[in-house]
Formats: sequence, structure tokens, C-alpha cells
Amino acid sequence: MECDPSAVSEISLALNPSRQGELRLIQAMAVRDSLQLGGVFLGARVGAGKTLVAGVLATLYEDERPLVVVPGGHLEKTEHELAEYRKQGWQLSHKIQIGTYNDIARDADEKFLRAHAPGRLICDEADKLRRVSRGGSGTAARVNDWICAHPETRMDAMTGTFFKEGIRDYGHLMNWTLRGAAPVPRLPLDIAAWNGALKGTGSDKRMRLELGIGPDEDLKAAFRSRIWYSPGVIISIDAFTGVALKFRKIVLGDSAILEELYEDGTLPGGWDVVDTGDEDAESVDGTWAVQRQLALDFYYTPATPPPAPWLRARRQYFRWVRKLIAAGGAKTELQARRLAIQWGEEVWAAWSQIEPTFIPHIVPVWLGDLAINY
Repeated sequence: MECDPSAVSEISLALNPSRQGELRLIQAMAVRDSLQLGGVFLGARVGAGKTLVAGVLATLYEDERPLVVVPGGHLEKTEHELAEYRKQGWQLSHKIQIGTYNDIARDADEKFLRAHAPGRLICDEADKLRRVSRGGSGTAARVNDWICAHPETRMDAMTGTFFKEGIRDYGHLMNWTLRGAAPVPRLPLDIAAWNGALKGTGSDKRMRLELGIGPDEDLKAAFRSRIWYSPGVIISIDAFTGVALKFRKIVLGDSAILEELYEDGTLPGGWDVVDTGDEDAESVDGTWAVQRQLALDFYYTPATPPPAPWLRARRQYFRWVRKLIAAGGAKTELQARRLAIQWGEEVWAAWSQIEPTFIPHIVPVWLGDLAINY
């Protein structure tokens, strides 16, 4: 959908009367479509200003008890960016509630969602919610359960990486945001059938019929056109056009830390890194996050050493989780936890009892100055 430049100015002026800033075209289109359709699916790369869009929507929908949802490591960053936007004259609400995908992933009995009772979910980096089917995100399943139980809950979804695995990754997101106006099927089986047709692994006759194209027309082109021009779907691929990409080889330094990490899944002091409750079903190996930290010569660990009984119970439980994941019995810590509760596992009973007695304050430990010189 096109957006008249004058409309961009009008939306910007209403939200920033000091005229210190103006929404970009894609931001204004996202805000407009959400207001007109009740939700928006925004696909835009890093740098498109999705945080400002989230702040604007949370302000405009303040009466709906909106909850902005961001990745676990982006909470403080998002709060800081919203504060900076306010300094630039944007009249953003000071009551914006922000949660993380980890909060939802670990919300076994929905206490977090019930406490916020969101009438609207504004999800940044919504690729964390990819796939609600088997093998998909446990967090997505929780959100799906919430929306099914509270169908009045609306959603705005923003992501920069939604074409990774095809329509199965993001079809449900379009249904959550646009409901009956979504350009994709509503039923998971139909979404899977479209996915197979697009990948050439299934029949495409029904999909061609639903798209209104003949047997000789380009199926993928017709599908892209349907997505691209659907009201409520805003897609930009221009954020980094012309930017050079350079690769740099990094040799990790402290081999002793790496050996302990790979062999035992722990860091100095016995800190077990596999405790993510990971909403990303493909990241079952918690060491990957630490490897990325070590690539810049640092890692995170508690500022105060945990009590020995607490650390021992924690280590035993997460070793059990790793073994279960390695055996194919679960894909995430959340799934493993549910099984541990169901089976009455002693390691979970011990950990769940002692976990609340100590809250670790996580701090970075710097091994060198590679990050500074990067």
C-alpha cells in the first residue's frame, strides 16, 4: 500500500509537535496500517526504526494495555532508545510496559501474561515466535495459547528475518496480526501445504487455485506479489543497500576456558551456560551464545559466586536437560522442564526448591581488548 508523503508529515506532527523528528515512510505506513486494520506485519531490516514504531503504537494503543515484547538482551537497550526518542520530542507514553521473549518462555503457568493482561502484543524481532507447529518455538506456542484463550488480544509484529524457512515460519504471525485479512491460510495444515508447494515438495494445484493463477504462471512470483501488496504487510529490503560487507578472522585466546566450555558446558567458577529456557528452538546448545561473547574476548558470569548447594543443584539439573536434548527427548529447556515436572525428576525438585534462594547478578568478565579494537 502506498502512503502519501503528506500523511507522513501529519502522523509525525501529531506525535512530535516540536517538529524535531519525522517518521520515515516505512514507519508511517506501519502505524497507519495498524490503526486502520487493527494490526501490522512489518518486515524491515536493522536500522529501519522498529523501536520507534513500537513506542508509537504502544502510546496510541495505551488503553488496550499494550505489552512491547523484545529479545532478552534488548530490554535495557529498548528502554534507553525510547528515552532518547522522548528527548527528540516524541510524545511517547511513560507507561509503556516492556517484557521479553524469555519472560514468556519461562512463564509455565502464564503468571507473567496474566499479570500484564495485554490487550495488544507489540512484538519486536518477532522471528523469535517462528513456527507454532512441532519443532517450532516454545514461546510461539505460549503466545498462541494466550491468543486462543483471549481472542480479543491484537498484535503488531516486526522482524527483519522472516523468510528464513518459508511460510511456516511467519504464516501464523500474519494471522495473529491481520486475522481475516491475512494473505496466507489460517490453518496450519494449509500453511504446510503452501510451504510444500513453494518448495516444490508438494502439489501446487490448490495454491494456484487460491491465488487465481494458471498452471503455466510463476507460482513464487504470484505469492510474493500477494504478500507484497497485501494491506497490513509492510516490507522493506532497502536498509543496507550499498553497504560493503567485510569478513575478519578472529582467533579465540584462552584455550582453557574453551576446553571447559566444550567438555563440561561450564565457565570458570562452575557457571553452567545452558540455562536459556531458550525460545529459539534451533539454539538448544547454550554454548553458542558464549562462543559469540568469547569471540570478542569476554563472557558473562555472576558478580557474586553462587552458594555451593545452589550451584550444584543448578548444574545437576541442566546437565540432565542437556542429556535429554542430546537424546532427542526435548528441544528446549522449557520442554525439558515440563517433562521433569511430569516425570517427578529429583534434579528438578531439588533445583526448583533452591533456585529462589539466590538471584545472580550477571556481569561481564573481560579477557582482552579485542572488542574495543574491533
